[in-house]
Amino acid sequence: NAPFVAQLLQASLGDSTGLEKSVTGAFNSLGLQASRIGGPGKPDGKASATLAPLGSKENYSLTYDAKSTAKDKIKASHAHISGVDRHRDDYKADYACVVAIDFEGAEDPQSAVNKEAKKSKINLLRAKDMMALVLLSSPKQLGLKQLRDLFENCHTVIETSDWIKKLKEKEVS
Repeated sequence: NAPFVAQLLQASLGDSTGLEKSVTGAFNSLGLQASRIGGPGKPDGKASATLAPLGSKENYSLTYDAKSTAKDKIKASHAHISGVDRHRDDYKADYACVVAIDFEGAEDPQSAVNKEAKKSKINLLRAKDMMALVLLSSPKQLGLKQLRDLFENCHTVIETSDWIKKLKEKEVS
């Protein structure tokens, strides 16, 4: 259930394997079909949304990487945006996402991590925002079509965080 998944995310922030498992659980909780991949040169996992018959353009997928740290933020270089972008292409996904405890420069639209994510169209999600998304998904009746809007249009930490805040206020359509 959502509260348990959110607790797992919180508890696993300093453990790379635990965080990978928790992020996979979070995407499954959101209604995607997520599975772990992992290993050198590979994404931590891939998640798929099935909205229509197989092969339909309404369906989408994303690769994801979970970045753990014992610190309170990861550096832009640790987000490894170019590698995440490559994973999206290698696994023929529509979107790519990085989940971390927080990102250095998260609140600065001109920070390296935000500029790189925006340019490469990579979604940056803070763990606390992922937890909020999981907890809001059921009461706000968040569907896979709505969720696609997040992956399509929100790339910087600021954009993803704002989208989730609007969901909380039920302004996302």
